[in-house]
Amino acid sequence: MSWAAFHAIELSSSQSFNVKRIAYLAASLSFDPLTTDVILLLTHQLRKDLQSSNSHDVSLALHALYYISTPDLARDLTPEVFTLLNSNKAIAIILRLFELFPDSVRVCFKRLVENLDNSDPAIVSTVVGVFCELACKEPKSYLPLAPEFYKILVDWRNSWLLIKVLKIFMKLAPLEPRLEKRLVDPICDHLKRTTAKSLAFECVRTIVSSFSEYESAVRVAVGKIKEFLNEDDPNLKYLGLQALTIVASKHLWAVMENKDFVIKSLSDADVNIKLEALQLVLAMVSEDNVVDICKVLINYALKSDPEFCNEILGCMLLTCSRNVYEIIVDFDWYVSLLRKMSRSRIVRRGRK
Repeated sequence: MSWAAFHAIELSSSQSFNVKRIAYLAASLSFDPLTTDVILLLTHQLRKDLQSSNSHDVSLALHALYYISTPDLARDLTPEVFTLLNSNKAIAIILRLFELFPDSVRVCFKRLVENLDNSDPAIVSTVVGVFCELACKEPKSYLPLAPEFYKILVDWRNSWLLIKVLKIFMKLAPLEPRLEKRLVDPICDHLKRTTAKSLAFECVRTIVSSFSEYESAVRVAVGKIKEFLNEDDPNLKYLGLQALTIVASKHLWAVMENKDFVIKSLSDADVNIKLEALQLVLAMVSEDNVVDICKVLINYALKSDPEFCNEILGCMLLTCSRNVYEIIVDFDWYVSLLRKMSRSRIVRRGRK
């Protein structure tokens, strides 16, 4: 549609809202910042519509700016977007401007921080979403905002907003050890109180990933993990197993407490659940139980489809041979295990 680019720009100045809407839609769908040379001709009209008293015109201009923005447009229109930062739609495109014109951060940063105290949940949620993305890229720069994020964590009950704040704290906590002590109790309170599965899982993941030194908090998280494992929804079961995998490295007891469920999951219909369960079973292997666990795995392997059978056997070989076979005491038993693997009709990796 390159042939229509100039016509779309001409129509964007129309006084008719319907015509202007079509013009901006055409620009959003067809303009390419790299190849549409006439994009800069739209600068004046975008500025005019961003300054308009008609909220519909402003909305059209913001939508188009998100899709067609270039470094030059971002630079030239940052002041206009700045004046609109009490609107969640304007806040939503600010990341795009930051990416194209990094100096706009200095212009808009203070206004974004001020909006963290806004009474409108939609605006606060959008602002926190912006900071969530920024903190993931450069967490150290946003550590000074920890008190503001903490206030939101304590005062708000909006699940999606709290999930974003938890993601931010997962990035900030390693940079400031004193944060952990302040955060553990509010996060545990949310975990105990919430009925939202999404927020509950994010609380669990934050605790087992960033606050695993706090035994009491980990036990609260493991209790919630058990609830996930007992759900009928396979997605929740998978999330429960995934959380166990995260906690296993420092708190293997959490996996051992759910050993029966983990082993049973090796025969689940969902392949993702089976693979996650396999990793958890292998995490439990030690010098004392390697014989018993390998016996269980062999039985499941022989009952499984060829692909998962070979996955089990391959993981068994890697586990038994780690650190030069440090967990193998009886090599006669291990040789017999290898022989049993090699005789299976559906083994491919084992024979290699």
